[in-house]
Amino acid sequence: MIKNKKLMMALSFTLGTALLVSTAFADIMSTSGYEHLKQAIKYTSKSCSQDLENFTVQTSITLKNNNNVLFTSIQTDKYDNVSGATEHKSSSNYCNGITSINNSYSDKKCNIWYNSWNDTYQVYEYENERERTQFEDIFEDDEMKDVEKIIDAAVGNLKDYVIVENNADGSKEFSGSLADAQIPALVNAISSFAFKRAIPDLGVEMGKLFPKIQNDVYIKMVTGKATVNKDGILERIYGSGIMSGKDDTGTSHDLTLEVLIRIYDINSTVVTKPDLNGKNIERRYENSELDMLIDQKYIGKYKQDIVIVKDNAFTKIGERIIVIDNIDDKYVSGKYSETYKEEYAEYAKDKWEFDFNVVINENGMTQFEHIIDDNNTIIVNIVFISDTGGIYFHINPKTMHSLRKINFNSDFIRVFED
Repeated sequence: MIKNKKLMMALSFTLGTALLVSTAFADIMSTSGYEHLKQAIKYTSKSCSQDLENFTVQTSITLKNNNNVLFTSIQTDKYDNVSGATEHKSSSNYCNGITSINNSYSDKKCNIWYNSWNDTYQVYEYENERERTQFEDIFEDDEMKDVEKIIDAAVGNLKDYVIVENNADGSKEFSGSLADAQIPALVNAISSFAFKRAIPDLGVEMGKLFPKIQNDVYIKMVTGKATVNKDGILERIYGSGIMSGKDDTGTSHDLTLEVLIRIYDINSTVVTKPDLNGKNIERRYENSELDMLIDQKYIGKYKQDIVIVKDNAFTKIGERIIVIDNIDDKYVSGKYSETYKEEYAEYAKDKWEFDFNVVINENGMTQFEHIIDDNNTIIVNIVFISDTGGIYFHINPKTMHSLRKINFNSDFIRVFED
């Protein structure tokens, strides 16, 4: 899997996403058409990273099972390479009625995240301006170079399935499609694998909604369209694939994945910082002195009550525990666990427990991913609080809420032995 999670559909856009989409229909390209499109993707990635002053990227995703919509998502990302600011807004809707909304803003002085679960803005402020890369050229990544070689090999000698139209204004239109009989076995295997691996990145709810396709898996149909403007920038790329297969009961499923990516408002995008007047705010500050950075004084035990609302009253049903075992100049290691009262044992069946050993970044913070199961991955941020001796252990709250239906607060207090 690509190290940079921005490549995946869950949904931060990079042009790596476009390349992943193209794996579903790179097969339809003649050598000339495929090479032209690939070069346009690579040039666009480089331009977004280095040359364009600002731009907007919008990614739309739809997943269907036998024509029933399981999931839809729209994500809009605005980049300003001059000011160093980015703005992110996304909305995901699942067929079980759950909606996930994520908004964030970042510049050289601060990061702001909106937590729709408790209607709170989480603000992290830096003492000095940061040097930061707005948009990474994903083709500079060594793993992406390997992915490119795999895609090139998969295309093989497939020809005559693409229409490349040169418009009068200098732009190009690419389109094509393939049915199952036209798709080589290697391409089918790679596309099926990529399709199944992409599903978990659509969100934790897909683990419950997505049928477990196990037998007779093949790509039934792929289609693709792309538009490259006169300046060589990829403005629009669309990919659609139908994967057919049977679940463990023998029931047949046709799973349709559609992805549309647009780049627009080039050099006319305005990134807007959220107006926090009158809002609920949780504020964190970068430590300004080296001796305030995390050290071994944070080794110890931290806890947080697990609370539910029962009979119109708040009721404690257990505790979340974090034990920090070791801290050195590079790493923090410890363990997260949960305990529940005996009378609330039904909540314990999904309890989490995991160890972590993560790198401390230059801001004295840590971030890591943890796989809960085959379909669910959480992202954890740890911030050590200098004035209270507590820690801020932030597990993606929308993930926690949609998966477990239990309120989660990111603040953990130190447990002192008497």
